Amino acid sequence: MQRSPTATRGLLFALSAAALNGSIGVLSKSLMAAGLGAAAIAFYKSLIGGLALVAFVRGAGTPSASLRTAAVCALFGIFVLFFCETQAYRYEIAANVVLALMASAALTALLLGWVLLGDRPGLHHWFALALGCTGLAVLLGVATPGSWVGIGFAALAGAGYGLFSVLAKRLQLGGGLAVTRRLLLFGALYLSVPYLADGAPLPHLDPAGWLLLGGLALLPSIGGFYCTTQAIVHAPPAQVQMVELSEPLFAALFAAIWLHERPTYATWIGGALILLALLVMQRGSTPAACTEEV
Repeated sequence: MQRSPTATRGLLFALSAAALNGSIGVLSKSLMAAGLGAAAIAFYKSLIGGLALVAFVRGAGTPSASLRTAAVCALFGIFVLFFCETQAYRYEIAANVVLALMASAALTALLLGWVLLGDRPGLHHWFALALGCTGLAVLLGVATPGSWVGIGFAALAGAGYGLFSVLAKRLQLGGGLAVTRRLLLFGALYLSVPYLADGAPLPHLDPAGWLLLGGLALLPSIGGFYCTTQAIVHAPPAQVQMVELSEPLFAALFAAIWLHERPTYATWIGGALILLALLVMQRGSTPAACTEEV
């Protein structure tokens, strides 16, 4: 069955979002090594990204309904995601956090897409989800949870991101740089609360550190949310979240290039299972008809 150009475009945007978001780990790890805390990183990457779009993206006044929609979507897609993810890393190892977060995001999008959008999942969706989560577990090398509190925070972060994708579709958030600008500015407003609670540390960085922070604002913040919102316009949220399960593959690639971390056999096996899950989902899905204008 031939997939419609609109649906194909949506899946390509989702894959691009996964690639851009795969840079988060490398860039954040380097900034943390430079002395910048997690709350400050989350706040500044949203603020810098939002202000950059204010400076370079021109547009007419935004209707209040769109502002309310952006405020609601940013609450779940930026604040709940970033804040709960940060808390999860305080209690649990990174591999377990990533698995719980991404599995929760995909499951939430699958279930809420059924309830709120009428996108009833088929057997291939459930099989692809199980296969993809198995691939993530192998690739990441997950272990027995050391803290269920950490797993709970990670699951909440993923649920927030999954809910964001469904609400963006349900409330017709739309896509584009103007939408991304609103999301990041609202996100920075929400993230200022934990940032201030952490003492509002200023980023004392050298030029290389500022370049890393700028890259974090440009790639996963601006680029990632731009591609994600565009993907949601053209494809069902559950499919978007399933495609974004490939994010750790790109993270492993970036780590190999910039941090010289060599891929293991588990990386290859887990990656193959994730790609197989995406293939199962795509072969079992019917083309999504979408007539929304961007």
